[in-house]
Amino acid sequence: MRDLGMGVNANAVEAVNTVENANPQAPLLRIRDLRVAYRTEHGPLEVVHGVDFDLQPGESLGIVGESGSGKSTVLLATARLLPSNAVITGGQAQLRGQDLLTADAKALRQVHGPQIGMLYQDSLRALNPVMKIGKQITEVLNAHGAPGVPEDTARDLLRSVGLSDPERLMSQHPHQLSGGMRQRVMTAMSLALSPRILLADEPTTALDVTIQAQILDMLRHRAIETGTAIVMVSHDLGVIANLCQRVLVMYSGRIVEHGTTEEVFSDPQHPYTAALLRSVPRVDRGLRRLPFIEGRPPDPADPPQGCSFAPRCPLVIDDCKQGVPPLVSTGEDREAACLRSDDVNPVRTALTSADKQQLAEHDVDGEQLGSQETVLVIRGLTRHFRIGRGRQAVILRAVDDVDLDIRRGEFLGLVGESGCGKSTLGRMLVGLESADAGTVTMDGQEVTAAKGRAARSMRRFAQMVFQDPRSSLNRRMTVAQHLEEALEHSSTPRAGRGDRLRELVDQVGLPAAALTKLPDEFSGGQVQRIAIARALAVSPQLIVADEAVSSLDVSVKGQIVNLLRDLQSNLGVTVLFITHDLGVCRQVSDRIAVMYLGRLVEVRQTDELFTSPRHPYSRALLSAIPVPDPVAERERERIILTGDVPNPTNPPSGCRFHPRCPVGPSVYPEREICRTIEPQLDDEFHTACFFPHEDIAEDASVELTR
Repeated sequence: MRDLGMGVNANAVEAVNTVENANPQAPLLRIRDLRVAYRTEHGPLEVVHGVDFDLQPGESLGIVGESGSGKSTVLLATARLLPSNAVITGGQAQLRGQDLLTADAKALRQVHGPQIGMLYQDSLRALNPVMKIGKQITEVLNAHGAPGVPEDTARDLLRSVGLSDPERLMSQHPHQLSGGMRQRVMTAMSLALSPRILLADEPTTALDVTIQAQILDMLRHRAIETGTAIVMVSHDLGVIANLCQRVLVMYSGRIVEHGTTEEVFSDPQHPYTAALLRSVPRVDRGLRRLPFIEGRPPDPADPPQGCSFAPRCPLVIDDCKQGVPPLVSTGEDREAACLRSDDVNPVRTALTSADKQQLAEHDVDGEQLGSQETVLVIRGLTRHFRIGRGRQAVILRAVDDVDLDIRRGEFLGLVGESGCGKSTLGRMLVGLESADAGTVTMDGQEVTAAKGRAARSMRRFAQMVFQDPRSSLNRRMTVAQHLEEALEHSSTPRAGRGDRLRELVDQVGLPAAALTKLPDEFSGGQVQRIAIARALAVSPQLIVADEAVSSLDVSVKGQIVNLLRDLQSNLGVTVLFITHDLGVCRQVSDRIAVMYLGRLVEVRQTDELFTSPRHPYSRALLSAIPVPDPVAERERERIILTGDVPNPTNPPSGCRFHPRCPVGPSVYPEREICRTIEPQLDDEFHTACFFPHEDIAEDASVELTR
């Protein structure tokens, strides 16, 4: 097997290899009493408090916890890549005997790449925007004297992470690639020198489930084939269950539980771990509401007395407030920092009994919570974008001939990979994009070509909640000013607007005092509540939520989704919930529409879709979603789609999914109809597929992983 890192900086790693050969049982990485602080105007503020762990060759270790728990800080400190306002105040990070925390700049340059690879969350910020992809990869190879021809090696690396046509990609800039493609380029660069350790910081957060499955599968095989050890930081417990053998649970800068992933996930011994597991939206169960962790993580500048989780803990006793519980052994390879670790699992069971009751109340027969009255009728809706000029111009088919009925008071999920047209469709419904063809009828009134007063009326009918609420709010305006601006377009009399403002913030669970504050004074979840309140100000009948919870912690995510559910139930608002998170969709949606390359391919009741998806694309999407259960992850059959979504400027003929379809004409040549004729959504099966009942998992040509 060719090792792209062999021969790189042989002199630099000789000392490390000597230690490794002398004691092959020693940990590859040993972290002891790691402490990190941030500089503030009031002095150093410690945010990581004495973290310890070992990492063996070829091992995969997961670090989980809410935002602010210290996960990424531990990773960056280990690699000595902390921002300038952070300082390591104590501890050791030994790579086969070499202390990284005391190494000088020259030694660190020799370690980064051949010894430690770093995979970041935000690939667009990590890549150089003005440098072509090929140049960025070959620069890494040249800097460390990698053997072979750098351009050839770069192409091999791009192919190794599942990117087709590497020659074309080498000549492109980062902004010309999709998010999933950029993340795979970053993965290729981080593995270019075959590092002993890969530090991965939320590398799949922004990826579609299909691309995420490809990346996880590639990392798993990489660890097996080359012995690369992986430290994966993620808030997605399903990803950790899918990839990692051990897991560290962090809260408020400390490790509160440690053990094998299977044991920790099946038998948590810290109340925080149990609460995290309970809060994860899962595709293998459906609830009307998402459980979430009450309260918020503590402020590092003002931590509580004793156990930092005590203010949110259902098991708290007086002793918990007297001192910080130490991390102690609770069994073989198990540790927990809790005075009542023996009582945690029964509490978790008691907590989830409420979830089971909600599950029993779920409409398993497919009956809608909303009425059967259609409030929005979409027919032949089309939006094409012209890209470029003159003869070089191409047409991007973002939304292509979409038909959809949305019922009054229902929660409709809209899912699909990035670039399939979900957001464009949502923006068209609220008037932010115009239609090239087709009609949208709201409450019997066609509004597609509405202008002037009719257009303003449509905007009162439908409002949008965006993915990044901060970018949709003016940082210099108070909450009251944002809401008052919206009320100018409503029928609320000026004299009654004060009461209406207080009513709006109350509806989204904020105190009246929030009205006088600026957006920057709130957390991410609270800012999203403000954005929802602004959308409600004009009393809309339809709310389009475009990835409104994708950037939120699991506990905050549950609160926002439940809020949307409550508004739907209490106010009769219809919600179009655009998301790539099918786990959330399973919990809260009445129906789900699946979109692929500008077309709807399946529209079904939620339980029907998740238990018996008919379209091959729907099946692949559902099988790609990891669940936070290591045993279930091993037993699940997974359909790994190859390649990316085709370029919407040149969609395939016939069925647009046929080039990637596991049961399409590339497998069954007699199904040539899939190449030539485009299937339509039928009235009986609500599926756009000529062969909707095939069992993909039984086909021998499908790549299955267990």
